[in-house]
Amino acid sequence: MWTNAYPVTHKTADEIPVSPWAMPLTDNRNEYRFLSFDFDAKAGNPAKDSARLIAILDAANIGRVATTSGPTGGRHVWVGMAESAPPELVRKLAQLAKSLWPSLDTTPLMNAATGSVRPPFSPHRVPGYWSRPDFTDWDCEALKTPSTTLQQLRLLILHLEDIGAELPVSAMQKLHGVKFDSDGNAHLSGAQRKVSTSVQVLLATIPPDGADLSVLASRILAGLARARHSYKSVRQLAETAPGLEHLRSIAHPSGGRVPRTARGAEATLARKWGYAVQFVALSPATAATADDDEFEDRLIDVTDQVAQALDHAATMPGRWLRSGQAHRLVLDALCTNFLLAVRTEIEMDVRRLAEATGYSRSTCARALHALAADGWVERTELADGVHGARWRLNPKKFSTRQVGTDGTQGVTRAPSFGLPRETLLRTLEHRLSLEAQPLFAATGSLGRLAGRIVSLAPGEVAFTLEDLAGWLPLPRGTLLRALRSLHTHGLAAKLSAGNWILQLTEFSIRRATDVLGLTNWSRHRAERLATERYVWSWWTAEVTWMRKRKKRRDRRAGSGSTPLFGGLSQIPSFPRYPRNAKRRGDHALARALAELRDTESLGRAAAA
Repeated sequence: MWTNAYPVTHKTADEIPVSPWAMPLTDNRNEYRFLSFDFDAKAGNPAKDSARLIAILDAANIGRVATTSGPTGGRHVWVGMAESAPPELVRKLAQLAKSLWPSLDTTPLMNAATGSVRPPFSPHRVPGYWSRPDFTDWDCEALKTPSTTLQQLRLLILHLEDIGAELPVSAMQKLHGVKFDSDGNAHLSGAQRKVSTSVQVLLATIPPDGADLSVLASRILAGLARARHSYKSVRQLAETAPGLEHLRSIAHPSGGRVPRTARGAEATLARKWGYAVQFVALSPATAATADDDEFEDRLIDVTDQVAQALDHAATMPGRWLRSGQAHRLVLDALCTNFLLAVRTEIEMDVRRLAEATGYSRSTCARALHALAADGWVERTELADGVHGARWRLNPKKFSTRQVGTDGTQGVTRAPSFGLPRETLLRTLEHRLSLEAQPLFAATGSLGRLAGRIVSLAPGEVAFTLEDLAGWLPLPRGTLLRALRSLHTHGLAAKLSAGNWILQLTEFSIRRATDVLGLTNWSRHRAERLATERYVWSWWTAEVTWMRKRKKRRDRRAGSGSTPLFGGLSQIPSFPRYPRNAKRRGDHALARALAELRDTESLGRAAAA
């Protein structure tokens, strides 16, 4: 079967057949005739993991074919079956293997209907690469004449279990605070409480025509899960509550809705309730806002505002070029903190922005003022002492929605909780982590433009210089110089026909950072900012103490009795601030003393 579809006798790259189709692993009955263990570089070490599997297969006398595929060093290990294998057996084998080898992609082995992999000698999606068998497997005899039996697969499964492989535990079982009733339905632990006002309104309101009832049901179920409702109580509400109409009926292609079957209604409720419980359990703000009736409304408002701001920013790539790149990273850092705090207004100081973006304090301050002048953000309160200024996105430019059935931002989505907040957070944190690392942010690094290219270009897909110019409207020569610097340090590869591809791995980034001498840049910078933050807090506490009347001044720490650097406090518990000959604050000496906070505890006498 395999040899008729895919010739395997070709010896040179010029003779490789060009076929755009991947090879199906199953037959017409959806039973596996071939097994393909696909090891990807993006999830681990494919060479190491595939070598371990090959050693086990050879010891079990199971014929296999190993191939190298793609520019990132991915590996495929093929096994031909003499008799068809049921999907359940192959699924168990794939899950056990995944627990041992993280780089294994189990998708082809978990999908009997459409599971397929590019066979040996087939071209890769990146031009110039193809699936190349190892020298010992060049004839692909194990696939032309399959000999592996079901008994051998079962023995292989037993061996994997013996060496420590385990089947995956349900993600719900691992979540803190999730319990199960006698029927196996999940709910959050704790006493049931009153649901928020907004959820009560959604439950009792008849949805208007054209409303997305699936979105509405997801929002309601998330609110019920947060209020510690059980599956039984939710099931009772689903029978009559107008807002849960989606659980009782389904849209008909000709218009209107038709009732679901009892089995269909039960399955729909169980699926969406599971997503809701898991989402609430995974939400970082759930524990802190368990009794916050307004949390859900704020979540929708914040997500709407940030999504609108980022969408608007994406429509004007020229605004964020050159000096504007600092403005964009500062905007991203602000949006990240809006989403993390679930607040439309936050306190933010320039040192925190400097840590997040890799820019200096003055650059971040100028970026904030530029964003405010252009109407992106507004300052609602000035900085006061140790407290930074308070900022918010411009409400006139990025409006929030009222609570109602048309809100689509605060809901869960199957199966990966497609809450826009989580998606936006992942996008923002990924961009900040790439562009703010020493390799692109430090003096003597590859430069901010190279970091911008890395954050915009796709990780495993080839692109051309013209594609890059569409993302970054800069001269071709400028972009080409940045690409060449990435290529020089092994972070990008030039393919045939003017194609480029990024080669970003943990090893390549660490190696380039070491070569440029930037290994300790982040640590030194964080220590410097922490020292500045401490000195400012110390001086602010000193000023507060001096402004008090002498009768109300607190007793100062005695010499050697209280550590100097025991952490920040709202009361002036610091020792006396160092003074110069003119009795003015000696900030240089204070900074020098603050730099010793990790090695010594200094009292007032030491400061003097």
